[in-house]
Amino acid sequence: MAYGTVSELARRLNISAPDAAQSEQLQSVLDAAASEINWDLGYPADVPAPVPALLVNVNYGRARELWNLGYATFGASLMLGTDVLAFAGQDSWKRWHIMLHPLRQHEGIA
Repeated sequence: MAYGTVSELARRLNISAPDAAQSEQLQSVLDAAASEINWDLGYPADVPAPVPALLVNVNYGRARELWNLGYATFGASLMLGTDVLAFAGQDSWKRWHIMLHPLRQHEGIA
């Protein structure tokens, strides 16, 4: 289902020898990212070959982002005196949606 491999995602995350649990999680985030891509582009579950390189790169990028969700927060935090204000990102998918724009199928206007 994913547009990438666990071994390549592990390499991109600098995980040299993932254990069984990490391998399972790597596959999970690759599949989740592919599902988001398919939903966004209106693709069926199985996309015909050849798969565009843009899909592969977005799959790895989004999978990396999903992997890091448990370790980091989106947005920014500001410290004003003794108060800390934290702002979470509104839409973590938006930049991937924009990157996929060249792959959208446009219908002509008659």
